[in-house]
Amino acid sequence: MCFKKGCESYRKSIRCETIEGEFNSLLKNLSPTKGNIALFNAIFSKLWDMQAKQVNTMKAQLERKITDTGSEVNQLLKRIVSASNESVIAANEGEIEKLERDKLVWAEKAQNITRQKSTFSEMFELAINFLANPQNLWKNGQLAGRKTLLRLAFSGPLTYKRNEGFRAPEVSSIFKALEGFFQRKF
Repeated sequence: MCFKKGCESYRKSIRCETIEGEFNSLLKNLSPTKGNIALFNAIFSKLWDMQAKQVNTMKAQLERKITDTGSEVNQLLKRIVSASNESVIAANEGEIEKLERDKLVWAEKAQNITRQKSTFSEMFELAINFLANPQNLWKNGQLAGRKTLLRLAFSGPLTYKRNEGFRAPEVSSIFKALEGFFQRKF
């Protein structure tokens, strides 16, 4: 029902089935094809795997640095034992101190690099299901789920004009990105 005074539709109601049917059509138009979702899934799965490999490589590099630094410290200790000059001993001790600090920093960085605790499908299954078919969330969702759908699918409020339907809804950035990614008009 329109509550804007002066509007030709002021205080006139529109059948719920009409609006819901048009809204379902709107949601259906947001849904990418199954092939596009499969492609989207494959691309992001590949990116997920690449990121996991990068994390493993970074961790291995840090562990290698720690091992190499330990070897350098051992060599410097051997030099200290064989050295008789106090200035050489002091210089080597300073170098050992610096290497030990570096070793601690690298060990902390290696410890803070965390491997992924879940697989791609576990982490993104719900999001991909939403993107593949937002109608399911609307149809099967509770009020909170429906509100979430509206916020995720549209960046602004939907406006409806009697006898014309929904007025150019502002699609959210995720669906705009999908639209641009797949070169598909919504």
